[in-house]
Amino acid sequence: MYLVLNLILAAISVVFGLLLLNYVVAGGFGGLPVGVSLPAPTAGEALLYSLAVLLATAVLTAAVTGGMAEYSVRRFRGEAMRVGDALRRGVAKFPSILGATLLVYLIVGGLLVFPILLIFRLALGGPAFPFLPLFFVGLMVALVLAVYLGLALCLFAPAIMMENTTAIGGLERSWRLTKGHRLSLFGAILVVGIVSSAIEEGMAIPGSLVGAGLLTVILVTLANAITASWLVILSAVAYDLIARPDPTVPVGGVPVSVGPLPHGVFGSPASTPYGPFSPPGT
Repeated sequence: MYLVLNLILAAISVVFGLLLLNYVVAGGFGGLPVGVSLPAPTAGEALLYSLAVLLATAVLTAAVTGGMAEYSVRRFRGEAMRVGDALRRGVAKFPSILGATLLVYLIVGGLLVFPILLIFRLALGGPAFPFLPLFFVGLMVALVLAVYLGLALCLFAPAIMMENTTAIGGLERSWRLTKGHRLSLFGAILVVGIVSSAIEEGMAIPGSLVGAGLLTVILVTLANAITASWLVILSAVAYDLIARPDPTVPVGGVPVSVGPLPHGVFGSPASTPYGPFSPPGT
């Protein structure tokens, strides 16, 4: 699933790199372009490339994220669900997942883009240059606030899928669910992010060293395919552990389980649960 998705995203990255930066882009840390050949892009070109890839990624991954979030929750509960059914569910909830994704991007990204651009402008000199340290402090404050909001809204996908709510409803539900758990979520996401980045950057090194552009693209795509699902799985497991700490008692009016897919849904027979839910390790 994620191999196919990342092959498509890699092709988009290459095309946008050739069109906007005039060289092949194989991926990079935090979504920043890392070229196989290294003509330095201007700040405007790099920003345009990053925004184009970010938007394309958000659109293409929205349906997959929703479907895989529900798939992960159900499998964590010990219920059966086929990947094809999960994808169809994701497509059905695509507008809500995409809407929530874009809202998070706008909220979190908006807090960072403006101070970063302002600092770059001031760094070039001018009468405000002596106040540059103050703007760096402001950037740190914005970064902390962006991380906090990102953590508070990170469970919107499983909330939308499992509770059949809207984009705004999923974000509100995530805000309520993460209260009291945001520090734990930060630690889990930080560990996953560090390991993912290490794998992705490590796999890109061999191709970069030998100067083989196609090899770099292939290795980065494989690394992304391995790590792309980790945050989706993390959010799904966190959602279920928080919303359903006792699997026999509904939490906040949410059903204990929506159960197996009813007969005829998506044109297929009902799935049979593997058995009653039991926490991992029991």
